[in-house]
This record gives sequence, C-alpha cells and structure tokens, in this order.
Amino acid sequence: MQTTKQRQHKPTAVLTAMALGWVLLGSAVQAQTANAGVTSLTLAALFDQAWQRQPEARSTPLRREAAQATRRAAQAWTAEPMALELVTKTDRPGSNQGSREAEVGVALPLWLPGERAQKATLGDAEIQAVESRRRAAQLQLAATVRDTSDLQNGWYIHLRRVLTFIVHFITCHHFIALHRCHSKMPAA
Repeated sequence: MQTTKQRQHKPTAVLTAMALGWVLLGSAVQAQTANAGVTSLTLAALFDQAWQRQPEARSTPLRREAAQATRRAAQAWTAEPMALELVTKTDRPGSNQGSREAEVGVALPLWLPGERAQKATLGDAEIQAVESRRRAAQLQLAATVRDTSDLQNGWYIHLRRVLTFIVHFITCHHFIALHRCHSKMPAA
C-alpha cells in the first residue's frame, strides 16, 4: 500500500487572497452605489449640459428667427422694400456746354397673385421644420445619454458579479483545502 503525501496549505496566502477579494468587492459595490445615485438623480442635468454643447442647440434660435422673419415678410404690403432712385448727369468736368440730366424713380415691388400666401405658408413650414429638427436632435441626444448611463451601470453590475464569483471560488477552495488537510481521509 502506498502512502499519499498530504500538502499543507498555508492559510496566510488563502486569507490574503480572500481579503483582497473582499476589498475589491467592497470598492466595486461602493462605486456602483455612488454612481447609481448620481445617475438616477442627475440624468436630466447630464442631458441639459450635453444639449448646451450641441451645435443644434446653438443654431436653433438663429434658425427660428430666420423662419419668423420669412413669415413677417409675407405680412408686408410689398414683396420687397420700396426704393427711391436718383441719378444725375452733367458735362461740367469735361466741356461745360451746359448739358444736365436728372432722373428720379420709385421702385414699388408688388406681390404676384398667390405669392404672398405662398410666402406665408413657407414661413410657417420653416418654423415647424426648425422645431422638428430641434426635437429630433434632443431625442437622439437623450437616447445617447441614457445608453451611456445604462452602459456604465451595466459595467459596475458585471464587475460586482465577477468579483463575487472570485470571492466565492476562493472561499470554497479554501474550505475544501482546509477540510482535506484536517481530515484523515486520503485525497482522491
């Protein structure tokens, strides 16, 4: 009959590994709870900060103002502003024969039939398009902020699960090793 050699496991190495696992698990849980509280409380604030940095947020007031100017132009009496024209001609610098000419003109651009209503409709459509683009950009940004927040929370949850598994594995392995060392049963 052959005798089996029993290995003595050093409890300090196992205890050190267990302590390290518990420290990592504790820091991961603490980071997760700290991050989860911030994310759930300030998701709207994150969105507001991100929206202020978007080019659409900066250009929307200017686009809205341009669309409203188009709408106001349709309410004017003339298609374009009135113009006064004054032209003079003389021969004084050259021959001084007394020739002079003066022209006075008034330009009054009138609306063509249906043009005024079309311009008003165009102004209304531009205002709606500006608001639709703004809302679409906000929804897209909100989805990005939400997905980023979910991704970060998912990472912390995954880290917690992995660390819990490692601690459980080390604990079970330590228990089995201690049980084999202290029992009189031969190892299989």
